[in-house]
Amino acid sequence: MKTQLIVLTLIAAALLFFSGCRESDLLAVQINGKDMNVSYTSGEVIVVYKESIRKSAIDTLHRQCGARVKQELLKSGSKRIDLITLPESMSVEEGIAYYKQRPEVESVEPNRIIKKYKTVPNDTNLSGQWHLDRTFDVTQSTLVDMNATSAWDTTQGDSQITVAVIDTGIDSSHPDLRNQLWHNALEGVIADGVDNDNNGYVDDAIGYDFVNRDYDPNDDDVDGHGTHVSGLIAAEGNNSTGTSGVAWHASVMALKILDADGYGETAAEVEAIRYAVDNGARIINMSLGGGCGDEASPAEYAALSYARDHNVLVVVAAGNDGCNNDGLPTYPAGHPLDNLLVVGAVNKSGSTAWFSNYGSYSVHLSAPGEDILSTVPVAKGSYDLMSGTSMATPIVSGSAVVVLANDSNLTYKQLREKLIGSAVSSPLLNGKNLISGLLDVGSALVWQAQNHPPIKPSLYSLRKSDTNVSLSWMDYSTVETSYRVKRAAGTQTNVTKEWSLAPDSVQFSDTEVSLDEGSVYYYWVEAHNSFGDTPSNVMTLNIPLAAPVISSISASYGNQVVLAWNDLSKVEEGYIIYRSSSFWGGFTEIARVGADAIGYTDTTTRGETIYYYMVKAYQGGNFSDESNLVQIFTPKELLPGNCPSGGGGAFNLSDILLLVMVLIGLGSFSRREGTL
Repeated sequence: MKTQLIVLTLIAAALLFFSGCRESDLLAVQINGKDMNVSYTSGEVIVVYKESIRKSAIDTLHRQCGARVKQELLKSGSKRIDLITLPESMSVEEGIAYYKQRPEVESVEPNRIIKKYKTVPNDTNLSGQWHLDRTFDVTQSTLVDMNATSAWDTTQGDSQITVAVIDTGIDSSHPDLRNQLWHNALEGVIADGVDNDNNGYVDDAIGYDFVNRDYDPNDDDVDGHGTHVSGLIAAEGNNSTGTSGVAWHASVMALKILDADGYGETAAEVEAIRYAVDNGARIINMSLGGGCGDEASPAEYAALSYARDHNVLVVVAAGNDGCNNDGLPTYPAGHPLDNLLVVGAVNKSGSTAWFSNYGSYSVHLSAPGEDILSTVPVAKGSYDLMSGTSMATPIVSGSAVVVLANDSNLTYKQLREKLIGSAVSSPLLNGKNLISGLLDVGSALVWQAQNHPPIKPSLYSLRKSDTNVSLSWMDYSTVETSYRVKRAAGTQTNVTKEWSLAPDSVQFSDTEVSLDEGSVYYYWVEAHNSFGDTPSNVMTLNIPLAAPVISSISASYGNQVVLAWNDLSKVEEGYIIYRSSSFWGGFTEIARVGADAIGYTDTTTRGETIYYYMVKAYQGGNFSDESNLVQIFTPKELLPGNCPSGGGGAFNLSDILLLVMVLIGLGSFSRREGTL
C-alpha cells in the first residue's frame, strides 16, 4: 500500500508538471502572440478561399459546421472572400481552428475592429490653413511650405477625378462639401428604394454606409473625423466660404465604415475598398488602422491588391502612436504593396509631430498634420482644428488629385513616384520616412521621373533557410534600368558579392552565402539608372552560434550541482550558465566559462530545493539559442563524507514522459503483487 501511495503521488506530481507545461505554452502565446490586443466581432470570421474552389464545395464547407455566408466581400476572377456567421455554439477561436484545417481555405481571420486615428484635441486660436502655403499662417511661425499656390497656378483639380474617403462618413449638407460629392449617375438622385444600377446597394447616390447598411453615409462621429478629412482633400475653393481643400475640384465618394465613436470592422473595410474600385475611384484615402505591432489581415491585403490591379492609389495614415513602423507595423499601412503611399505627420517647424509614427522604409512621405484647420459637420461648428496622421494623409490625397488633374494618364505608380520624388529633403526627417522628404505639391506637378535617379526601394524582408538567403523589396520606380543586390560580411563596408538584376525585380535568393555559425552579413538593394544609384535600407543577418546540449546533471550534495554539456560550437568565446528556482522564468546568469568548456559545478545551491538550468554559447555580442532546460532536486545539505548515499533526483524535461510511464508500470506491478 505504501509503495502504491508513493507511485500515485509521483504520477500526480508528474501530471501536474505536464499540465503546467501546457499552461505555460498557452500563456506564452497569450503574452507574446500578436493577437493579444485584437478586438473583433463575436460570431463572425472572414474566410479567403483557395482559387478555383467550386461553390458546392464552399457550401459543404460551411454546412458541416453549421455556419453560413453572411456576405460576399470580394470576388475577382477565381479569388473570393466571404464574411461568415458562425453557429451560436462555436466561438471565434473554434471557428478559426475549424477553417484553418480545411483544404478549401487559404486563410481565415476574425472580423477585427479597426478605428480612426484619433486626433489630438487643440483649443488654441485658429491659425489659418498654414499647411497649404506658409503665407497663409497669420502667426508667421510656419517653416513648412507645400507650395499649393504654385500648383494652383496650373490646375486646381478636376471634378472628374473620384476620391473615395473610407472613414466616418461626410456631412453632405456642409456648404464647402455639398458641391464636391461624387454622384452615382446610374442610381439617380431620388431615394426610391430600388437598386437601379444593380450593384447590390440600394439608393447609393453619393456612396454607402457600411455600418448601418443604408444609402446615407452621414458623419455622426463625435469629432466629425470623416468630414474634416474630406475638407482637406477637396473643400470647395474660391467660393468665398470657409476653407479650401488642396484640390478645389474633385468628386468625393463617401464610404462610411466607422461608427460614431470611430470604430469599424475589417469586413466593412474590405467591402468598401471593393465598392470604391468598382465605382471608378482613382484614389482611396484611409485615415485609419490598427495599433503598432498588429498582425496583418490577409483579407485586407487582398482588397488592397484588388485596388492595385485596377490602377488605384491608396493613401494611408502611418498612425498616431509614435512607433517605428519598420519594426512595429500598423495596418493597413504595413502591407508590402506598391500602390500604398504611407504618410507621416510634421508640425509647423517641419519636425515629425510628437504623435506620428515613422519608418525609414515603411513610411514614404511626410505632410503637415498638427493644428490643421478644415471642415467639420455643421452641427459641430462647420470648421475646427485637428491633429494627426489622419490629417496629413488627405493633404497628400488632395495633392494626388491636383497632380492627376494635370496628367490624367498617370498610372498609380507614376502618380506615387511624382509625389515622393518631388518631396523636399530635410535633415529633420532623417530616418523618419523613405527619402527624408516633405510633400511639395507645387514641385510634383513639374517633376519628371526620367530626369532623376530612381526612387529608393524598400527592402522589407530578409529570410534565411538551410541553404540560402532570400530578399524581397518594393520597386517604387518606373525608370530604373537595373537593380543591384549587395552583400557585405563582418562589416557593412566589406562588400563580398554583388549581383545585377533586371529592372522591376522585387526578389532575389543568395545561394552562394556560407551560413557558418557566428557569421554576420549585411544586405541591401540599389536601383540604378544613368542619373545615379539609390540604395535601400540595410538589413542584417546574424547566424547564431550552435547551441549546447546539456547531457547530464547531478547533485551529490545540497550545495553542489554538476552540469555537463556537449560543446557543439566551433567558434564560441565561452559559455554562460543560467539558473532559476522557478520553471516559469526568472533565469539569471550565474557564471561564464571559457571556450570548449563542457561542464560547470555550481556550489551556491541549497539543499532540498528544485533548480532549473540552461546554457548558451556566446561570441562577443552574438549568442546561441538556449540549450535544453534541465531540472534537479538537491538532497539534504550535508558536507562531503557525511552522507555517501548519492545525489538527488535529476530529470531532463524531455525524458519526463518516459518516467511517468515507468512509474505507472511500477504502480500496476505493485497492485498485482498485492493480490497474490
